[in-house]
Amino acid sequence: MKRTLSILLLALPLADAVEVDVDAVGRDLNGWQGSVARYSTAGAAFEVGQPIMSWDESNNLIVEAEIREIRRSSPVYDAKVRLLVSPDGLVRRASVKGTVDGKVFDSGEVTRPEPAVIPEAPSAEEGAEGVGPVVDVAPTDPDEEMRQALDQQLVAAIERARRSEKVVKRDLSSWLLSGAASEGETLVEGTAVVVSSLFRRIDR
Repeated sequence: MKRTLSILLLALPLADAVEVDVDAVGRDLNGWQGSVARYSTAGAAFEVGQPIMSWDESNNLIVEAEIREIRRSSPVYDAKVRLLVSPDGLVRRASVKGTVDGKVFDSGEVTRPEPAVIPEAPSAEEGAEGVGPVVDVAPTDPDEEMRQALDQQLVAAIERARRSEKVVKRDLSSWLLSGAASEGETLVEGTAVVVSSLFRRIDR
């Protein structure tokens, strides 16, 4: 009984817990049709299930969303996006796992980069003698860095999966009806649409 209660508590937010605006995510993706939204990129069509949210003991938000490429009768690209968001509303970790053409892939986790350390300019009293040039450090967007890193790791993971000889057991008729999934970059682009929306729609 105690174990069941603790599991239920982990699924419920504490006061002032950070959340994802599920309605806004739906608007980004042409609107929810029941529990899914359908959207297209230049090369393919996809559907995504409504994000599922839970909270751990430290009140970190865990968001999961399932994405499928729409191709005939059976999904040939089926991916689950997972974000871990700290109570201050910052995405700390992100990953994508799933199957492509019946083969398992895993992007691995990307983590939030540490903020750049900007060196202080020398004061007038210190003088410029013996001091090197002051380097301008361009501001960076940690969210964008994470999304780009995830895209790169996902492309590599899909390529590795397709080269693998290990195939998840699938029904032969479904395989023949579905054909193969789109190119890796097309699949990553479709996944990135959802990832970008989830990042933007966190209620901080």
